[in-house]
Amino acid sequence: MKIERSVQLLKEIRALKRRLAIVERQAEALQKTKAVSPREAFRRKYPHLSLDPRLVKLVGIDPPLSIAEEKKAVREILAARLART
Repeated sequence: MKIERSVQLLKEIRALKRRLAIVERQAEALQKTKAVSPREAFRRKYPHLSLDPRLVKLVGIDPPLSIAEEKKAVREILAARLART
């Protein structure tokens, strides 16, 4: 009975080691790939288009703004547009 349990535990340990090795390889592969910001991905996909930084700020591909910051940004953009007309 003890031998069977020991054999079972050894099999489980080997299975865990295999899974760990797979996860470690995947982690290494992820570390080797360079993360690309959403803004850079857009530039690469659409090199002929310019991207207004104010629009980027509002649509949410930059880090999220607090509600107060978002309201301030909207007010500034509206004020700039109204000043032009």
